[in-house]
Amino acid sequence: MSKAFTFPEEAEEKKGITECDYDPSEQELTQPFADIKWNFCFSTDLWKAYKDERIQLQNLQCIKYFEAGELSKKNIKKIPNTSGGIYFYVLKNPILPDYSVACMYVGRARYTESENLRKRAQSHYADYKSGKENERLIRLFNIYKDYVYYLFLPVHETNDVIDNIEKRLINALTLPCNKDYPSVKIRRTLSMYNYS
Repeated sequence: MSKAFTFPEEAEEKKGITECDYDPSEQELTQPFADIKWNFCFSTDLWKAYKDERIQLQNLQCIKYFEAGELSKKNIKKIPNTSGGIYFYVLKNPILPDYSVACMYVGRARYTESENLRKRAQSHYADYKSGKENERLIRLFNIYKDYVYYLFLPVHETNDVIDNIEKRLINALTLPCNKDYPSVKIRRTLSMYNYS
């Protein structure tokens, strides 16, 4: 929610200081640094090599994953339950929400009787609440609940195609919350630098 602009004179009358006087560098960092530090591997070689005509990533849809610390049931209903697809967990920085987005995880939902895009989003939350989730996603959800968004793209292909798209995206993006990289070559290279 954006704050209404207050003229400096009004702010001074209300608080004794203006919003312009606030300096974030004076804010104490209370979160343990180990909790908020993430490793990223930005390989432009992998980005350039990624091509997949089967999906149009520019058509990703986005919902806020949490509301008031819980799974947003209202937003989850916006995710289709009639297909599988690809999804991402991203963090949006509220200071520059349109320009500062960190992609943290990519996954896939197959389309079966027991799985679809919506059910996959719900199962991540259930696994998180029960402590069975990937420890990197648990850490992401614990620290950044207010900033986690779920991007999704329905894919109307076979489950094998969906699996293949996910593998290619994991290899191309090397995101910090994905634990397993399908490419042995990429996995070895990343482990040489203690990434993964």
